Amino acid sequence: LISKIADKKNEKSFNILTSLLKDNDPLVVLDAISALSRFSDPGLIDHFIELFKIKNINIRLKALESLKRYSKERRVLDEVVNLMINDRSPSVRIKAAEFIGKSGDRRMIKVLKKALKNEKDKRVRLAIRSALKMLEKQK
Repeated sequence: LISKIADKKNEKSFNILTSLLKDNDPLVVLDAISALSRFSDPGLIDHFIELFKIKNINIRLKALESLKRYSKERRVLDEVVNLMINDRSPSVRIKAAEFIGKSGDRRMIKVLKKALKNEKDKRVRLAIRSALKMLEKQK
């Protein structure tokens, strides 16, 4: 049903889908994120960033994944950096580091180096190092 709403790609379907992001059922929220990812609307940025506050790790990961098309937006990168530094889940911090590395934004090198110094989890540190290498290769 949710994907059928997204097929319409109009303002009404957009509004219905964004309202589903507040549903209590995580599966509904995940489906709504997937459906909204079909839209190319910068207005989604704030909705997806808001989902970083949700306890459900899968929702945070899906919201992060859905922001990839907006990775050149500075405010998106700022929020993803915040997620990488502060999220309680190593899996989310790893995906955030990968996101930053793939952004191609060399301004993030300094931020990643600082995060690397403070990160305790070995897997996250590895992801940050990998992101650093990606960005350092950029010209």
